[in-house]
Order: sequence, then C-alpha cells, then structure tokens
Amino acid sequence: MRRALYVAMLAGGVAVAGCANVHDAGIVAPAPSSSASVTPGNCATPDSTDGNVVYVAMSSDMTPSTDSSGNSIFGFAPYPQLESEGTVPQSSAAVPVATGQLVQFVNAEPSGSSITHSAVGFTTSAFPVLPYSFPSGSDTQIGTAITKTISPGTQTPWATGEVAPASASVTGTACASQVFSASTAGTFYFGDFKTYDSAASMRGEIVVSQ
Repeated sequence: MRRALYVAMLAGGVAVAGCANVHDAGIVAPAPSSSASVTPGNCATPDSTDGNVVYVAMSSDMTPSTDSSGNSIFGFAPYPQLESEGTVPQSSAAVPVATGQLVQFVNAEPSGSSITHSAVGFTTSAFPVLPYSFPSGSDTQIGTAITKTISPGTQTPWATGEVAPASASVTGTACASQVFSASTAGTFYFGDFKTYDSAASMRGEIVVSQ
C-alpha cells in the first residue's frame, strides 16, 4: 500500500530535483550451513549500545515524505528503535547526523523477507533527475565516509552494496552495512541501487551538522 502510494505521488507530479561488530566495516556473513536459506548481501551486525552510531532504516514499507525543499524522500529514515526487533519507522525522513558521528544502514524489511536494499551516494547537491544510471560498480561496497568526493578507484563517493535481509543472517539479527564516518557538514543525497531509477524510487538524505 505504501509503495503504491509513493508511485502515485511521483505520477502526480511530486518534485524530484533530481552480521560482525558495528566497527568491523565491510565484513560479510560467514558461509551458512547447507540447511540455511541465504539471500546474497552484506550482513554486518549493528550494535544498538553504541551511542555514537546513527542507524538508518531501509524499507519499502515506509510512507513517503518530502524534505524542507519539497523533494520526495522514500524508504529511508532514522532508526532509533533498532533494539526493538521488528519495529520499523512509519515514515521516511531525512537523517540528522552531527559531525564526528558514525552512520550505518540497516535492512529493516521483516524477518523472512528476501528483499535486499542499498544506499549509493551521489556527487550532486540534489537528487539526480530520472532516468538515471549509477556508475559501474555502485552495487558493491565503496568507501567508509559520507562525502560527495568520488572514492579512489571508483566512480562513486560511497556505497553500501546490497545489504541482506534479516533472514540471511546466521544469528537471526538485522543485517547492516559497513560503518561510515561523517566529518563534513552538509546535505548528502543517496539512492537505492535497484530502485532509484524506477517508479518506486527509494532515495534519502543525510544532513550533517557541525
């Protein structure tokens, strides 16, 4: 229903401007037993006891919203209820972060889902207009900092790669991305690799303040 609502909003003319410890960035899930059913994707384990980490929920089951400039946001929101398994933010929202904090993206689809999600940073100061094609390699893990500067050896500032759903985790807990630092103030735009260039365009903002 929420995905359908979002598609309807875009069609109606909404402005488009355009499992491992939390600190073990880039670790993927260990090989499962032959009896396990695993969906491919990165799976670092978020640590909800670390107060310096801002968690970002990724889910297609949130309602869309608009930012202060009228841009559509969908599928991403701050995740303060991370410790409450199964609790997903109801509405998409920009993610406020203070310089010096860390950011980690969490696949918040319900347990048993097969849906992976990702976040890919843009170099732009707004959402790229559609149709849009991500640079080659943007579906893999890239970088460890929230920035608009292209990461060496790539064409993308930063990317989570596909983050597996909870059902793919050996421990059964939520799966998360590598950890990103936030050291530069500004608004950073990003999109889901698989869905950004579609009617159900998942996209979000991280707003880093001093």
